[in-house]
Amino acid sequence: MKWCYNSCANIISGYGLTGSLENIHINGNVLIVTAPIFIENNTLSEIINTFKDCEFKVYSENIINPDIGLLDNLKKEYFRRRINYIIAIGGGSVIDTAKVLSVLLLQAEEVFLSKIFRDGLEVSIVTHIPVIAIPTTSGTGAECTHFATIWDNDYHKKYSLESIHLLPEYVILEPSLTLNLNWEQTFFTGLDAISHSIESLWNKNYNPVCRAYAKESIDHIRQAFITVLNDPLDIVSRTKMQIASTLSGMAINQTKTAIAHSISYPLSSRFKVPHGLASSFTIPSLYNYLQGKQVLDKDSEKCIQKGVNLINQLPVNEQLKKYVTKEDVISLCEEMNSPSRFGNFIVQVSSDDLKTILESSISD
Repeated sequence: MKWCYNSCANIISGYGLTGSLENIHINGNVLIVTAPIFIENNTLSEIINTFKDCEFKVYSENIINPDIGLLDNLKKEYFRRRINYIIAIGGGSVIDTAKVLSVLLLQAEEVFLSKIFRDGLEVSIVTHIPVIAIPTTSGTGAECTHFATIWDNDYHKKYSLESIHLLPEYVILEPSLTLNLNWEQTFFTGLDAISHSIESLWNKNYNPVCRAYAKESIDHIRQAFITVLNDPLDIVSRTKMQIASTLSGMAINQTKTAIAHSISYPLSSRFKVPHGLASSFTIPSLYNYLQGKQVLDKDSEKCIQKGVNLINQLPVNEQLKKYVTKEDVISLCEEMNSPSRFGNFIVQVSSDDLKTILESSISD
């Protein structure tokens, strides 16, 4: 087996938000990307009061799946502001927005994502604005990956921007920031973490490092997920879920995701199925599909089976039916083959097999 390991960001945990920020030294013009709730609960004030030598610009919106048009507009707004650092406080969409801006703002003024992804403009990413990522959900792992997801809502497409320069400089894990998540947010992001861990294991890019991350992540999720769904203020379980999310992100940072995520993208784009739900409902059927093919080592299979057993205990299908019917899902079969993700699956899946997997993933 040939493999290499890409290290992740500097991770700070256990100091509280202010204590963690005091371990970081920044100055100059700082752009904060966040959501309104973190202004309302004074989290933003805590950050600003910690960095007294900085001038702050704040972009605060409820970002769900950052759209190419939004990101291009932010490029126009902040290009001439000479931003020295970006702080992202929010979920995966907020962090991905910050990561994209960290490289886009340093491209030439006329370079926009629409030109890159729609028109085929070729650009080189050679530098970035340092990012401090403070995740407030437990699932995406965006704080420790070197890629970012970009959505094109006008054309129902999903793009992935990839560069080592997208990896944040610092990650602050503060589980108290996840206590305000409602049941749905907790459920969908938790499923995303499970999906990431499993997708790193049945992956052509698999290596022993990602297996270690994935195993630890799934063990944490099994200990905490159901507890935190029933008791959202359980800080011990919130802490375990946040660590699990980061570990699963570190796993896919090595491998990227695979077929379950490829299946998810058109469901999220066309029917607004929450990402974690869309990327996890096929996992038990995909696991069954691999049975007898002898493509997984024993440790990986045992780890995947633990994750599958947990998914089978959860109301995944019940939630999925709030967004789509079985017919809706099957109708998108041809759009689900994203080469950069579908092709990462450890075995090849035909169109007929994919349809069978989808049909078996949704109960009548």
